[in-house]
Amino acid sequence: MTRRAWLMLAWGILILTIVDGTNFFNIPPYSVNENSQSNSEANYEQEGFDGPVLSILIKLFDSIEGFIDRHDTLLTVLSAFAVAAFTGTLWWVTFGLFTMAKQQAADTRESLDISKVSADAAQKSAHVAEVALIIGQRAYVSAISSKIKNINSAIPVEATVTVKNSGNTPAHDVAIKTCIAFVDFFPGQHLPESRQDATTALIPPGGTVASTISGNVITQLEFQGLTDRVKALYVYGSIHYIDVFSKKCVSEFRFICGGDQGGVRDGEMHLCPDGNKADYDVKG
Repeated sequence: MTRRAWLMLAWGILILTIVDGTNFFNIPPYSVNENSQSNSEANYEQEGFDGPVLSILIKLFDSIEGFIDRHDTLLTVLSAFAVAAFTGTLWWVTFGLFTMAKQQAADTRESLDISKVSADAAQKSAHVAEVALIIGQRAYVSAISSKIKNINSAIPVEATVTVKNSGNTPAHDVAIKTCIAFVDFFPGQHLPESRQDATTALIPPGGTVASTISGNVITQLEFQGLTDRVKALYVYGSIHYIDVFSKKCVSEFRFICGGDQGGVRDGEMHLCPDGNKADYDVKG
């Protein structure tokens, strides 16, 4: 029960006591008849035997018993009211605890959701950091130039492709596959897979490796076709390597002499506008 309920119950009992005219310490007046006088004398003798404190307690208990007998129904009602008030208070407190538990459960779920979002964000940040590390530190191997010689002579033409690692870490298990083809020129054409020479090496950061391949003798008629830009001499191929992150990489290259690029002489070849690409983390 709340403090207000207890106070209301106490005030109710006090008011009933006043209305009833009963005093817990009320001592009946002396009677003028002989029975009353004899009873009083007996009471005085009993009080002398019991003592003043015990006599007062006995009268108090008698008065309480009489009060209860006279107001039995009312006290039962008040007791029922007190029990109901206590039950209501208990229900209210229990309901409050249930509400608090429900709110706490909701807060816990919200905290778990926030934790999950934080974990996902941390995982994404770790992935971004890993990707940034790989991009910044991996090896980048590509063909940077191709030189040709013997293009107008009686000996087989020869091309040398220079491959460079422009990354910050070594590239190992490097395999350079180089092809040479003399064909009719038209843009975007598919080149046949002719003879291939493979060179395996390890290329440190900033290091270069050269791969040389020989072709057939260029006849005067073929050389004229290069000059007229209806023929083209291609040097092309692919570079396979593994970086320090154990990722397989492939870089394709294509250089041209003749065709729409001209430059029919010994020396530097032109990089084709197509046929050059790089793939990272190649499967198989």
